[in-house]
Amino acid sequence: MKVSYFLFISLVMFSCKKCKESNDDNLCTHLVLNDSELLKLAGYYFYNQSNTSYSTFFLYSNGIVLSVNTANGLAEMEQQVVNGNILRESKLSWGVYSIRDSNIFIEKWYPGNNKL
Repeated sequence: MKVSYFLFISLVMFSCKKCKESNDDNLCTHLVLNDSELLKLAGYYFYNQSNTSYSTFFLYSNGIVLSVNTANGLAEMEQQVVNGNILRESKLSWGVYSIRDSNIFIEKWYPGNNKL
């Protein structure tokens, strides 16, 4: 029993991926230019979290992503973007993305202490 417990704890500790962030200004993922034609970049992508709540992503060709969440529907979010009411200054809205195979990987900033 002790051997299996030790093995389990060792497996958990060594399987954790440690990000090499020294402060919250650095992301683990490097900026990758999107030169593929797999995605259209003249609009936004979204997924429905509930009846009126959406997560939207504006993907830029330089590998940067702007993420906007809205609880008032897509029409309201579009109007906020047109009016400039989106918090573009907020670091939490920005991140980087990359395309590998047919998957989109997005890394964003999250609040908290990243000093590892």
